[in-house]
Amino acid sequence: MLWPGPGPSRTPRWLNGGMEKSEDREGQGSVEAEGTAEDKGPDLRSVFSVGLLTLLSRILGLLREAVRASFLGTGPFADAFQFAFQIPNMFRSLVAEGAVSSAVVPVLTRYVRGSDKDELKSVRENYLCAWFLLVSVVTLAGVLFSGYFLSLLMDVGQDKAELTARLTKILFWYLLFIGLAASLQGILFAHGRFTGASFSPILFNLAFIAIGLVVAPYYEEEQQAFVFAGAVLVGGLLQLFLLASLVWRLGVRPRIQWPFRHAGVREIFKLLVPVVFGAGIYQLNLFISLMLAWRFEDHGYVAALGYSSRLMEVVLGVFVFALSTVSLTTLSRLAADKDEQGFADTLGQVLRLTLFITVPSAVGLFLLRQPIVSLLFESGEFKKSSLRLTADVFQYHIVGLCFVGMARVLVSAFYSLKNIRTPVLAALANLLVCVPLAWWLSSGPMEYKGIALAASVSSIVQVVLLMVLLGSQVKLFDFRRLFRSIHRCLCCSALMGAAVWPAAALLEGGQHGKLMLGVLVFGVIFAAAGLYFLLSRIAGMEEGTMLLRGLRRKRS
Repeated sequence: MLWPGPGPSRTPRWLNGGMEKSEDREGQGSVEAEGTAEDKGPDLRSVFSVGLLTLLSRILGLLREAVRASFLGTGPFADAFQFAFQIPNMFRSLVAEGAVSSAVVPVLTRYVRGSDKDELKSVRENYLCAWFLLVSVVTLAGVLFSGYFLSLLMDVGQDKAELTARLTKILFWYLLFIGLAASLQGILFAHGRFTGASFSPILFNLAFIAIGLVVAPYYEEEQQAFVFAGAVLVGGLLQLFLLASLVWRLGVRPRIQWPFRHAGVREIFKLLVPVVFGAGIYQLNLFISLMLAWRFEDHGYVAALGYSSRLMEVVLGVFVFALSTVSLTTLSRLAADKDEQGFADTLGQVLRLTLFITVPSAVGLFLLRQPIVSLLFESGEFKKSSLRLTADVFQYHIVGLCFVGMARVLVSAFYSLKNIRTPVLAALANLLVCVPLAWWLSSGPMEYKGIALAASVSSIVQVVLLMVLLGSQVKLFDFRRLFRSIHRCLCCSALMGAAVWPAAALLEGGQHGKLMLGVLVFGVIFAAAGLYFLLSRIAGMEEGTMLLRGLRRKRS
């Protein structure tokens, strides 16, 4: 059993909600403190704040991809850019965003909740210095050796391969900016400051869109790929400046020193190493998938997989990302307090809310996949053939939507317990299932679509393994309540899908202008959401009520 003893019986604290304001330990304003016994209902204020900003970011992200698609389509230049951008993104995930938050937040949260201001100041300064050294080394290594690495994987005599290598060297500098930004983001999350960190991707997307629309039309298609590479660097730099200003307001000042003598920094990196290993397995999975798509002679498969993944991130990012981000901090506090009942209840609520959103979303996206792809991407170089490629792969990505969402929440829960081994084992299982299955399916008539299906199947395996291991770690977790929620979600989503299917069939077969198609698609989406919510109330599901309560508190 994970817990040394049962924690005190008290109302579970919900994702920073219902928390009283207390004076910040640095004297810089207020931070969120523990909830009161009177606040018994779940409060989703922080989740809605992050979710709304993430929604705006994802909408702009779709517009960003639409701008890129209109210039590059799914041709060889689009493939080269997608592949080149994926490589620094892979390393970013290893030494940035998810890895940083997972390793840093549980440790820094303990220092933030302590009473020693000098020690808190010291651990933050040393951590930033250590992270700057690490990210700088990785970035320089990538710039210097990425060409050699790519020469081992592809024929550099090919024009597309040479273009990919040149773009990769440029885009590796993005890792420096976003890596440093992620370290600052980890500090903000540990202090319960989510809004500014959630706003920073908006700047990236705005910079990309603006540069794409203003600069790209003046260049040929090959040069346009380099224009978009420059837009990535500008966007990453803007993110870094914003987060640096927010951390500066917390009283954090960078100092050049040898940081690895600090006990807190050593603890962070002790957690970080297995986290990076686990993230590396996942990124290796993605990279192998891209290589499997690259081997087809037809152009556009790599780009189609990229566009499909972007659509997946919209649903996952808007709500699931907000839940997993905020819950990591809250679950870390509950674990530090040894409140097993509060931990189990909070995790159960987060998982049920995740399913409440992702299950009907998967059904709706599957039925409306072609009109949605057409609405978002079809213009310029993104023609009917590109629409078919992207919609075909998207339908198989959708199969794993709710499982990818659950995996993110469960991984955050294990990280909050400083249990790194379990997520690593689950990621390894994902890899061992995905790669051979993707090779087998893509070698047959499914071709590149089999890569997406393999990713979905491996996500299912990962979630099953995480749930089994969760039961041995958190004895008080209510699995029966979770399974009841799954059953009701499936029933309500099936009824919703049956009602939406005729309208989706008409949209797919009709000829509509962009404006009319947009009105019809969003009309069907809102009608489906309303119907699902009504069915959930009839079925006695509490998740809809929880969301409405959180929304009312946000507005108040």
